[in-house]
Amino acid sequence: MSRRSFVRSLLETSKVIRFLHRSLNQSFLKLRYLHRHRQKKRNKIPIAKASPAANPSNEAARLEALQRYEILDTPPEDAFDDLTALASFICGTPIALVSLIDSNRQWFKSKVGLEATETPRELAFCAHAILSPSEPFIVPNALDDERFATNPLVVSDPDIRFYAGVPLVTADNYPLGTLCVIDRIPRRLNREQIDALRALGRQVITQMDLRIKLEKEKELNELKSRFVSMTSHEFRTPLTTIMGSADLLEYYSDKWSKEKKQSHLQRIQNAVQHMTLLLDDVLLIGKAEAGKLKFNPSPLDLKQFCLDLIEELQPNVSNHHSLTFVNHTQDIKANLDQKLLRHILSNLLSNAIKYSPDGGTVNFELFCQEGWLIFQIQDFGIGIPEKDLPHLFESFYRANNVGDIPGTGLGLAIVKRFVDFQDGKIAVESEVGVGTRFTVQIPFHPVANYSS
Repeated sequence: MSRRSFVRSLLETSKVIRFLHRSLNQSFLKLRYLHRHRQKKRNKIPIAKASPAANPSNEAARLEALQRYEILDTPPEDAFDDLTALASFICGTPIALVSLIDSNRQWFKSKVGLEATETPRELAFCAHAILSPSEPFIVPNALDDERFATNPLVVSDPDIRFYAGVPLVTADNYPLGTLCVIDRIPRRLNREQIDALRALGRQVITQMDLRIKLEKEKELNELKSRFVSMTSHEFRTPLTTIMGSADLLEYYSDKWSKEKKQSHLQRIQNAVQHMTLLLDDVLLIGKAEAGKLKFNPSPLDLKQFCLDLIEELQPNVSNHHSLTFVNHTQDIKANLDQKLLRHILSNLLSNAIKYSPDGGTVNFELFCQEGWLIFQIQDFGIGIPEKDLPHLFESFYRANNVGDIPGTGLGLAIVKRFVDFQDGKIAVESEVGVGTRFTVQIPFHPVANYSS
């Protein structure tokens, strides 16, 4: 190779080296820039912090309306799952929810694309949505919205960016939650998608209303079944008695003594009275269910009232039972509805006697504590099975261990409604073979402080 060719080769090699050096240097600078840019982005990631929505002005009534539906913590249902799946498909989002806003959480009746069943209310987008119940609530990019930019559901899993929810509003205008769609990227819905989401939201609330109607229909059918069973049993005995005594009187009255005829007439009268009392109970429970009870308070000497009640019940107490009354209060007068109170206490005392064995004792005690009158009735009879306790105050319900002891299953149902009507409370403690104690608490106004 000549010297000139060698020099030319060195010069070309030098140019290549300089080019590679510049290229490497530029690449390094770009990498350095990207590293610094990413570092800055990391430093700008917000600290997870919720910005809770304010409560609606009618929050207490709204929560009461939600509880009326008895839907919280119920299993998934196809009717709701179909609507969320449809919402997800129409809006093209990976997540769709039927979210109900409870006092301190949002709970998902139905969900697509999300494993969680609930989240704290303070994190809920839906808690913001129910503040404007007549309009869809849409957040195109949560990172650009100061209400949500630091929300833990935004800065970490499930990485919410887009949210659109239509409030679920009852017929009496309470927003219970939303049907919402969620995406992990910013986006917008077109008018047709928003209208479709609104229509699906209306179907969700329709399904919720339908659940209540179906449950009430189920309860009504069970009530009818119990009523038929009870009446066929309870009316058969007195009707048989009436028919038998009437036939005997028809054929043998001219041969019988006056005393024997009177005995059969008395049997007929007793049977008619039993049927009348049964019908009275049915009418009372109907009146209570229809909200037609009336509250007529008047000054009442409680100690004397209880003593009189025990005296009235004495004919029902055989020589084999003992009924005791203990008054733990000062002699006070309170403004109470005497008719309602008499029905409550006489029913509980009669039951205590009826379900007590021969030689059994029934204790009746009266207390007064912080504005409440407390009546306790304790027997030492057959007791109530634990599985029957939750149903004890249902109409026509009787415990499984009552055997042939007569009863309609209406007495305690009426007692419960009369207690509730006076804003009172009733509780029961029982153990099979040991006995039962009922505790009734009724708020009262001493006569001196009563101004109505």
